[in-house]
Amino acid sequence: MIGQQILNYRIEKLIGEGGMGNVYLAVHTHIGRKVAIKALNPTLARNPEIRERFKNEASMLSQLHHPGIVSLYDYVELDSGVFLVMELAEGKPIDEYIQTVTGPIPEEKAIPLFAQILDGVAYAHHRNVVHRDIKPSNIIITPEGKAKILDFGIAKIISESSHKLTKTGTKLGTVLYMSPEQVKGQEVDKRSDIYSLGITLFQMLTGKCPFDENQSEYEVYKKIVEEPLPEARNYYPGVTDRMQQILVKATAKDVNDRFQTCEEFREAVMGKQTPVNKPAQSTVQTQIKTKNLKPAKTKRKSGALLFWNIFMAALLSLAVVIAIIQLASGGKEMYVLSHALWLRSTQNNTSNENLVQKCTFGEKVVILEDTKYTDDKGQKWVKIKTANGKEGYVAVNYLGTLEEYDQISSIFDDDAQKQTPVLYKKAVREYLDSHRFFDKTGSPEWKVYPESNGSEYNTYCSADFNSDSISDYACLLENTGRNNYRLLAYISTDNNYTILKMDEAFSSPVLIKFISKGTKLFTGKYTVDYRYGLFGGVTEVKKKVYDVLENDGIMLWYKDTGYKYLYTFDIRNESFNKPIDCTQ
Repeated sequence: MIGQQILNYRIEKLIGEGGMGNVYLAVHTHIGRKVAIKALNPTLARNPEIRERFKNEASMLSQLHHPGIVSLYDYVELDSGVFLVMELAEGKPIDEYIQTVTGPIPEEKAIPLFAQILDGVAYAHHRNVVHRDIKPSNIIITPEGKAKILDFGIAKIISESSHKLTKTGTKLGTVLYMSPEQVKGQEVDKRSDIYSLGITLFQMLTGKCPFDENQSEYEVYKKIVEEPLPEARNYYPGVTDRMQQILVKATAKDVNDRFQTCEEFREAVMGKQTPVNKPAQSTVQTQIKTKNLKPAKTKRKSGALLFWNIFMAALLSLAVVIAIIQLASGGKEMYVLSHALWLRSTQNNTSNENLVQKCTFGEKVVILEDTKYTDDKGQKWVKIKTANGKEGYVAVNYLGTLEEYDQISSIFDDDAQKQTPVLYKKAVREYLDSHRFFDKTGSPEWKVYPESNGSEYNTYCSADFNSDSISDYACLLENTGRNNYRLLAYISTDNNYTILKMDEAFSSPVLIKFISKGTKLFTGKYTVDYRYGLFGGVTEVKKKVYDVLENDGIMLWYKDTGYKYLYTFDIRNESFNKPIDCTQ
């Protein structure tokens, strides 16, 4: 359809494909407005019943005007097909946003973003519109950080038209976010959207869907209907207890145990309400309730107490046995310390051919086997199992204990963590730990903060200070209590590093900038030429002398005064030279 025209819109390119149809970028030929045009799947478009429902539903959807919902501009029915002309939401779907931009979204960022999503869905629910297909790929994050929800009402049209057409074009990506009542083919209402929103929030916080897309649809259906939702902290330990409770309530199997409205869900997410999760009833209790019988009093209670004591003791014994077996088989729990770590099917091949899946920072894994393989970088490889059951190999250097993860995530904010190699994240943590720069609660007194994305000056930089072709790293630490700043540098040599504390503490805010080898710098030196006039007199002409940097260096900039100082590395003495005043 590229180059074709729908009304006044010329189709420019294909921007999306799915079971419902294709989505195209189009431009209005007169006013230049860009829109998205969805061309309904020809199989669906040929069905008169669906066309009629589509028309009626489009009329109703065109009345939805909310900043969090993509607007429907027009419905077009031609001999060539059925088309929806919609607002063009530029940005990334949440699943792609997580994969390429953020990884697991920190709660302080996820909460206001998810609140926007709840506001949009609540608006539609109040107008009796149920989405029925909420999932990360149907929610766009714009460059301004706003959430836009796609495809309201579309799933309802398809599912109500024909049971045979319900599965048309369905992909497992949709099944993964279905509620138990959807899976069982039961009537759905607004609370089904609540469940799907809960699964979406799970993925935002952990970076992963709780269900494995590589399993069969039957296996996924069975998990959705019968098995409890996996704990989010098994996928990403940064999820708090409060948010874990919210996820449990939002995704309850029984619709009556969930949040009943998006407003109620939003209040819990924003901390204005504590989610109360109903404990699961035992089989005995359920039978008593069903038969309308009263349990016997004293003797029954003591017998039940004895039973539970024996049962709990057996569970404890079983846990001990499992722990012993895990220790014997190398089942040690570790956490990913790299921003993005690829699990591989083999340990001696780092090409793209043996990639299994990408693990993200903070993901919990279990070491299944210590291998004897060490790569040419000196990294030891181990066999691991991820939270979703995938097995493969990674370098153990990229893993750490829960304590290491907790300390690193408290030292680095999200942006600084992404920019810092694992080797240096561990080095910063070890430095603060060895100098007792953690308070009694385990929180660091010093933290690394980036100034801003794309800033010329920042609080961390990578360079090759000693010209050995191995990357080195420097960062600024801020003491949050005393407003002091400390500059640390880590010089790598054959995968080892040397920690250099370059200054005790700066009393005013500072930033650093990487200065590359060969840069010309003015260090306050001048040459003087004398010019003699024809009729006497001498004029001094001062010329700046620029030094050429022999190695990579760090420019230190005092924000308060604007002073700049340059640090360069003395290879012979393996230390940094005294800073010199300079300008570029």
